[in-house]
Amino acid sequence: MDNLELEVEVRNRLRRLEQKVDFLLNELGLAQKEAAAAGSLPRVDPALAEVMVLLQQNKKIEAIKLYREITGASLAEAKHAIDNMTY
Repeated sequence: MDNLELEVEVRNRLRRLEQKVDFLLNELGLAQKEAAAAGSLPRVDPALAEVMVLLQQNKKIEAIKLYREITGASLAEAKHAIDNMTY
């Protein structure tokens, strides 16, 4: 497994863990407490967190491709969404 494959695998596992934690917080009624503890930090959709990481690494094309995979958006829609993301 090369570095890129390993990085993708780690990110996928992290995204699944974040989704599970969010689910557990909601089921236990702790989501609001967690949100209050986080203060006014913006909440990033766990599925799009990897897109944000790619943008922070100046990998815009890869970010657009991943956004399309996740959302099913067209190329134009994905490019528009990525161009308007703040990171």
